[in-house]
Amino acid sequence: MYNIFCNVIDCERNGTAHSLPGAPCGARERKIMNRHDAREAALKMIYEASFHDEDDSVLLYKNALDSLDIKENDAYLNKLFFGVLENTAELDEKIKENAVGWNFNRISKISVAIMRIAIYEMKYCDDVPTNAALNEAVELAKTYDEEKASSFVNGVLNAVAEKEGLKSE
Repeated sequence: MYNIFCNVIDCERNGTAHSLPGAPCGARERKIMNRHDAREAALKMIYEASFHDEDDSVLLYKNALDSLDIKENDAYLNKLFFGVLENTAELDEKIKENAVGWNFNRISKISVAIMRIAIYEMKYCDDVPTNAALNEAVELAKTYDEEKASSFVNGVLNAVAEKEGLKSE
């Protein structure tokens, strides 16, 4: 299994060197993460999982934690990763229904992963306001996908929220 978790892009984008001397790229001290960091880590993990449909999700999760140097007991990251994987068919159907005029297979895998996370949060995470899930998804798209992706992600997710009655007034 190849590894996309090395944060070379993060290091280059931030202009920083490795935070732990002699450590591989992206290595850092383990810490408990906030929700934004959990979403970002979940995005990387779900994106990786999209290339390994038949692989053991528990093993993939453990390998990703090691590779990303993440504290294993982060409950929200665990909930996002396994929740999205368990509900992928439903989440993808919501994307397909609301990405009007788009062939699902032509949507970038990173945009799909971002939208899966946001839709999962909107539907299954009662403590996450819909607007927070939408805003976080747009920010992730701005960071990890091409320039126009954030508008596309925003449009699809707003349509999902409206059709599902999840839009806050």
